[in-house]
Amino acid sequence: MIRFNYYLLSLVILTFCIFISCKKDVQPYNPYADIIYDVNNINDNSSSPNSLTRTHEEVFEPNCNVLGCHDGSFEPDFRTPQSSFSTLVYHRINKNNLAQEFEYRVIPFDTANSVLWERITNCCFVNENDRMPQDNIGTAMPQEAIDQIGSWIMDGARDLSSNVANEPNALPNIHYFAVYDTTYETVFSDNKVDDIWYNPFIIPDSTDLNIIIDVDDDTTHNLNLHYNKLFVSTDINDFSQAQEFQAVCIDSEQYGYPFIISINSSVFSSNQQYFMRYHTKDENPQMSKHPENESEIYIKSLWSFVVQ
Repeated sequence: MIRFNYYLLSLVILTFCIFISCKKDVQPYNPYADIIYDVNNINDNSSSPNSLTRTHEEVFEPNCNVLGCHDGSFEPDFRTPQSSFSTLVYHRINKNNLAQEFEYRVIPFDTANSVLWERITNCCFVNENDRMPQDNIGTAMPQEAIDQIGSWIMDGARDLSSNVANEPNALPNIHYFAVYDTTYETVFSDNKVDDIWYNPFIIPDSTDLNIIIDVDDDTTHNLNLHYNKLFVSTDINDFSQAQEFQAVCIDSEQYGYPFIISINSSVFSSNQQYFMRYHTKDENPQMSKHPENESEIYIKSLWSFVVQ
């Protein structure tokens, strides 16, 4: 009886393993697959090869929405016409070429600056044979499929309602800072407490400083950004009583139009940790701030200093 039980248990385990191994290659259930789009009720001129519906049905679906690729595993998401549009048109890219020539995956009426077009037509975007799709490495899609994507883009990369998207106006990006002496020969922001990279940096007492802030915006030139202030507080999150310093944009294309705050460290107390927060603004009503209260603790620590 004991031997029979062991045999039975082994048989059950073997059957389960075979079942699991067979399931590995089965595509997981896609909740969007059951949706039937009534193209007759969609105002996107579905009979046209330039429509999003036709382009998704004839190109994106069979060539890109494959298991382990753009099936929702990572963007762009080609499971549906809607997900294709929202993850392509005016969607910022994650991977650029070495020349950093592209900003969006798809730009309406512009194949030359749409990274999607580059990825399906260029054999070597970054590496050899990295043309999309990658299920047949180095081999292009059929030319008629490539032409159809190009026609959709050049017709405005329209959505399901035949609308052309407007380019978004994002908030300014505050990238990083650096703190120098007035000769720019000493970088105080590299001098970390205990030599740990995320710790506060150390600045000497009664010393003239130049704090440089690197900022950019998608539509507004740095010279036309508003507000541009640095706040310094002894509290990591409460800046209501912070010291306030006006920044000035350096009119220099060579240095990328950075912002500078010139101060003397005597305005701060010794052996006290201070936290910095930079504010700037473009045409959007919302202020761009960095770091924010929701930022990771190590970022807030990076944007802090002590005077010694």
